[in-house]
Amino acid sequence: MRFIRSATTFLTLAGTLTLANIAALAGSALPAFAQGPSVSVVPSAATPGESVTFTVTCSRPTARNAGNATLFGTTLGLPAQIAMNPTSSSGEYTVTVSLPTTISPGVYSPPIECSDKTMRTASLTVNPAAAPVIDVNPSVAAPGASVTFAIYCGAGASSATLFGTTLGLAEQIPMQ
Repeated sequence: MRFIRSATTFLTLAGTLTLANIAALAGSALPAFAQGPSVSVVPSAATPGESVTFTVTCSRPTARNAGNATLFGTTLGLPAQIAMNPTSSSGEYTVTVSLPTTISPGVYSPPIECSDKTMRTASLTVNPAAAPVIDVNPSVAAPGASVTFAIYCGAGASSATLFGTTLGLAEQIPMQ
């Protein structure tokens, strides 16, 4: 019986020493996520077609690679890897992208990686595109009268089309 108690005590002490050694090692070098880059997104909420600027401050640029950063844009419907541009601040990189007009509303977390292989995700909320605003002047007109249609589509729209069949006009009328 005594032998078993001694063995148990020995294993407990060895386990304690091992945990103490691990704790000492962990205190000397922080995990990679604690040393990771800081990221900002401006604006943090956008609509399809809007421009968004991603900025990252890398904490440890490497000597052999003067430093760079990459935005991984696949989740946003953008190219897989987008090189970020250095700013005048040491270790800081930025890139401005236009969100696709087809991106769905939701919260996106595209990763950004620094040249030292540390990585952080950005957080971007994509809101639904605002409904177009239509102005008709005059709002009441007699047959044969001239009427002006104006439409305000919001960010990202590059054209508009008036569908005129209900008015006795051409099926599709491109707007200027």
